[in-house]
Amino acid sequence: MAASASDNSLRPSQLALIVRYLLENESGTQVRDRGLTIDELAAVCEMAASIITSPDLAFGVKVSDSSWSMAHRIAYQQFPDEEESSYVPRSLAVYRQIAPSLVEEGGFDLERRYQDAYGLTINDAWNIGYALTRWCLANPGTSFNPASLEQQLGLADIGKDRYGKFLATQSCAYDVYRSMLSTPTEGQSHFEPYNLNPFRKFPILTLPDGNHILPIPAYLLRRITHGLYYDLIELDRSGYIGLIGRTFKEYIGRLLSELASDSVSQSDDGVWVVSNDNTAVLIECITRPFGAMSRSTGNRAHLHADLARRAGVVDSVKRLQDMRHTTGNDSRLVEALEDKRTVGVVVALEDFYLANGPFIRGIVDEELSNQGRTAMGAE
Repeated sequence: MAASASDNSLRPSQLALIVRYLLENESGTQVRDRGLTIDELAAVCEMAASIITSPDLAFGVKVSDSSWSMAHRIAYQQFPDEEESSYVPRSLAVYRQIAPSLVEEGGFDLERRYQDAYGLTINDAWNIGYALTRWCLANPGTSFNPASLEQQLGLADIGKDRYGKFLATQSCAYDVYRSMLSTPTEGQSHFEPYNLNPFRKFPILTLPDGNHILPIPAYLLRRITHGLYYDLIELDRSGYIGLIGRTFKEYIGRLLSELASDSVSQSDDGVWVVSNDNTAVLIECITRPFGAMSRSTGNRAHLHADLARRAGVVDSVKRLQDMRHTTGNDSRLVEALEDKRTVGVVVALEDFYLANGPFIRGIVDEELSNQGRTAMGAE
């Protein structure tokens, strides 16, 4: 398995399913009183290679009453693994460049709050995590602890204490890992309460002897970039959401800055406008449009409710539709949009690979119709 994680002969998501099976069926647990046989291990590897074993079962565990939900969970835990080229630079820009510059007086200071809570800086977490990812790729299956990392990684000015604090945020023991496999219920914490792949939150396992192992290095790289969400939202949910909302809007603006300067502007309420003589594209930015239950289960009722909730996707579409009207809007923008074809775009920061396209459009159009509004694409 360690070799497979290094040479990519199995995808990280496939390896994660194998590890899940091993931990659920470890000898000495309530599940069984003996170790796995070679035949059993071969069988689970074969299942992991094909990922889906039935519409509503994963390794004999019922995870949903609908094939939609199962397909969502598989996509949710698998697809992001192949996107290091997008989520790593985006996350570094969001968390280490833009967000610190947008902290308001008395607002959520992510760098200070992170250091106060976890005993190391966000920069420390990146340096340790990136070095450990590379070291584990070069030394597959080798265990480590805070003391050994001083020699194994050899990072200047980082000692045993900070390595220990880093591992405290990134690792879990077997019992914690297993607890994350339970079916979600209403009222659980805001991040993923259920996942086929708990390595998204805890990529490092704490072994019974107190040492640690990184079974799938790719998940640590994800955790120290995109996965900073888990650490920061714990500290101040509303403060984090507000800061990241402003940060994501600024990030989109930086991407648009590569266009001709006279074609890009921003309205008084933060909507980006890209225009030429004939057409104007209005871009609304939102973060986390889906709640924990939607992301975890793929349940259609939860998805519908989240899309229609206050300040959600439906409200964003309505806002874009209303921007051509003078009431309450930037008069300069309204004037600039006259006689132009307008196209509205809602850009969301969200890992959601199946609830898109026709599915989202159908729900949004239904809600717009219920409110006496024109369906998307009709204007």
